[in-house]
Amino acid sequence: MFSWYNIFEPQVAAWESAQDMSKLLTGLIDSDPEVRCLAYDAVGRLKATYTLKAVVDSIAKEDMSAVRARGAIALGKIGGFEAKEALQYLLRDPDTEVRASAVRALSDQADSELLPVFCNMLEDEHEDVVVEAIYAIGNLGSHRAVSSLHKLFSKYGKAIREIASSAIYSINLKQKQHRPDEVYFFTYARGASFFCECYSYKLLAWRNYLRRRWRYPFARDWGIGYWEIETLGEHLKAEVMRPGLDLCLIDHRS
Repeated sequence: MFSWYNIFEPQVAAWESAQDMSKLLTGLIDSDPEVRCLAYDAVGRLKATYTLKAVVDSIAKEDMSAVRARGAIALGKIGGFEAKEALQYLLRDPDTEVRASAVRALSDQADSELLPVFCNMLEDEHEDVVVEAIYAIGNLGSHRAVSSLHKLFSKYGKAIREIASSAIYSINLKQKQHRPDEVYFFTYARGASFFCECYSYKLLAWRNYLRRRWRYPFARDWGIGYWEIETLGEHLKAEVMRPGLDLCLIDHRS
């Protein structure tokens, strides 16, 4: 049965393998949001600095927040002064996912001069952004930010307080704070195998989930979720899979 998935992902992967930047940059403005996301992922992995202007321009024209978020991650992987400027602009984006992605991408730059920026993002109205800012501060390891982290204890609940405590602990020990992997996944059974496909973002995960349901209508699906990939396989084997099935964990994350 025909599936758009069988066209888009291999096509963009072929462009990436050939390092065909002209086609990848064209993919950034494709009419399909999934193609745009895949193109951003590929451009980010190739880290071609000469594509920065095209990437920044395409993000500025992007209407879909999920795609802008993937663009932010790509900028973080490419790096450089222009990328940091663009990412700091995205910190003011109206969408939570975009702001959180921009903080994460800036964190990957490991630039101590960004510490005031991350401390400022602790004041964001959404917890997802605050969490990313905490991890960014924890990775920089500067004692100057400890007082800002302490302020979170009177403002947030247990989950945020634990992450802030972990950041302070990492700073005191002069080691990087562990950031859990974000995994959006779905599962289905086919034959004697139980498949779990993992993705970096919701858009591709949801669309491919629907495509698998269309292509394999009798597959036993379990759903979609949010997990650390290190423990996902163990959880599926213990709580979800029927006895006798073989787990096939497929990591599509960028």
